[in-house]
Amino acid sequence: MHKSFYASGILYDINSQQILLHQVITPFSKSCDMLGGENEEGEEPQITLQRIIKDTLNIKIDEKEIIPVYDYFDDALNLVHYVLYVELKKIPEQALLNNNSMTWFTFKQTLKLPINKQTKQDLIVIQRVINAEERKLEVHTKEDTDSINQ
Repeated sequence: MHKSFYASGILYDINSQQILLHQVITPFSKSCDMLGGENEEGEEPQITLQRIIKDTLNIKIDEKEIIPVYDYFDDALNLVHYVLYVELKKIPEQALLNNNSMTWFTFKQTLKLPINKQTKQDLIVIQRVINAEERKLEVHTKEDTDSINQ
């Protein structure tokens, strides 16, 4: 049996510490959101986001580069919603092209963007996970440096 779910996520550039968001513009409003969509039969959340990134941006992301953050039941979608992110060491050229619907933002800038409440919460959690990972790396780097210097 096919279990439907929704997967969404961001691309995160570690060098500029910016995230890529989709800008949705209608005649009456403008809002920002993460890349996302429903799974196809047999897909896991990472594969769903991988496919969405490929379809939307024509960027091939290795499944191992997609980091799960958390999941919850989304009442609005009536589906389980998986939140993930991709950490980029180098931004692919396709993601730099002038694209009116995709824009890079810092996490701080997202606080002022028109984003729905749940997406804002998802971005806060993603940012906390990224910050925790960066702190872990700093501690390990400092420990490695200290052991070399002794």
